[in-house]
Amino acid sequence: FCLWEFCLQAQVLPCIGDTYRMKRDRWYIRFIAMAGILAVLIVLLGIISKPPPSDSQEESMITDFHMGTVAGAALINEKGSVALMIQNGEIEILDAPVGLIFSETNRKAFLYRMAHIPIKKNLGVTETWEQYGLEYPQAKLTLFFTDGSRTTLRLGDKTPLEDAWYLSREGDDSLYLVDSVTAKMMKYSLDDFRDIDVLPVISPDSLKSLKRFCLTGGEQILEIQGENQAGEIRFFMKEPFEAVLNWQTIMEKILVPLSETENLEFVGEEIPNEKKDISMQAEYRLEIEIDGNERELLFVPADEDSWYCKNMANGQVVRVGGSGVMDFLTRPAEKFLYSTLYR
Repeated sequence: FCLWEFCLQAQVLPCIGDTYRMKRDRWYIRFIAMAGILAVLIVLLGIISKPPPSDSQEESMITDFHMGTVAGAALINEKGSVALMIQNGEIEILDAPVGLIFSETNRKAFLYRMAHIPIKKNLGVTETWEQYGLEYPQAKLTLFFTDGSRTTLRLGDKTPLEDAWYLSREGDDSLYLVDSVTAKMMKYSLDDFRDIDVLPVISPDSLKSLKRFCLTGGEQILEIQGENQAGEIRFFMKEPFEAVLNWQTIMEKILVPLSETENLEFVGEEIPNEKKDISMQAEYRLEIEIDGNERELLFVPADEDSWYCKNMANGQVVRVGGSGVMDFLTRPAEKFLYSTLYR
């Protein structure tokens, strides 16, 4: 029996081994074939899904000129006209009224932006300029160059679906979209180039330099004084009651809201007719001494979201907004008393 079983195994086992090797080889061949098919599919899918190259993707700027080649600019819009010229390395505003002081930063930022306008989207060639507000544009800008050449840009309407504006360039049949920064600058008036000094500039050192904050609104008054006592800065509430305040309270409830107040636009020295007598209608009067400067500011509501703010020293009026305005104008004195010591 043992001999018969041995012989049987001797005959069957090679067959089993051959069968296993054949199945293994077939599985290996199938695996190689499937891997090849998968690789081909990956390549094909990559080719199909890859977006075709387009001019709008490759092109990123409408204007892209080195500032050394720019000689000046002429801007015309519904607010008037402004001409800037670079002379001896300085940007001058031509035919400006005597006595006006202009911001060097604003002049440089304007010319640089106009010489480097990014494309938000290239809408392609068009012949129907009038439907985009470009037949009678909102603004027209001409850049002049040192070699005597020039280029002209026209700003059209705002798009109905996104925060973008239509723009065209002379000699170019393409229609472009530009962002609100470019549009806002192309609608500048002479006043937008002025050196505006209304709100105090808040810096990291303002906490140490705040000497007095006095806010009056109606019959309410809030007065806070800062003192340097042996190198230590301390703050004291004088009105409507006396208390010692910590520096975190001053930072959170005065300096941070002031820094978050947004200068929306320069109004001028004139107040809109409905708010003509600003000193009589001022809802809030702020006297502040900070960074070695004293200033008196008057705040009058402009609309539901903004205020007119006038610097009584130079007469300049701006419209301001943002959550910071309401924070420091309307916060009651009791809100300053957290983590304080009554005197």
